[in-house]
Amino acid sequence: MKTPRLSALLVLLTLLITAGCGGGSGGTALGPTKAVLKLSTAGVPPGTLIGGVKVTVMLPNGVTVAQQADNSAADGVAVASGAAAGAGALLEVNAAIAGQLTVGIISTNGFAAGEFVTIKADIGAGFSPKQSDFSATIDGQVSDTAGASIPGVSASLVATIE
Repeated sequence: MKTPRLSALLVLLTLLITAGCGGGSGGTALGPTKAVLKLSTAGVPPGTLIGGVKVTVMLPNGVTVAQQADNSAADGVAVASGAAAGAGALLEVNAAIAGQLTVGIISTNGFAAGEFVTIKADIGAGFSPKQSDFSATIDGQVSDTAGASIPGVSASLVATIE
């Protein structure tokens, strides 16, 4: 009589275990993994070209960029874009401080106001940043191609979360 009870117990246990195995996709939904940041300037007088600007970008928790041993951004992380794309610009991004990027760009040809840099960032597992979690501010003065200060320039950032 012990064998039927043991068999019934095993059948019941098997049913309980397999009942929890739904027919879904079998995985959990992944959160965002990348953020594409577009930096822009505004407030540049008409006809004036930017020769140099330094911007501080604040990143939310869990967002990083690939970097080299010297704390500069890895190749391909940041590129001149928009108004600066064809301006022969020299671009440098420093990621030495966690949660912060320092973006510097200079151009002897100059570039107009508007979008000037695109940055590709990584989002860590378990983090879900929003557009409002990112910010960009001018650090120091903005110069024209002759080195003169351009007052009143502001920076902005648009983050596309993927």
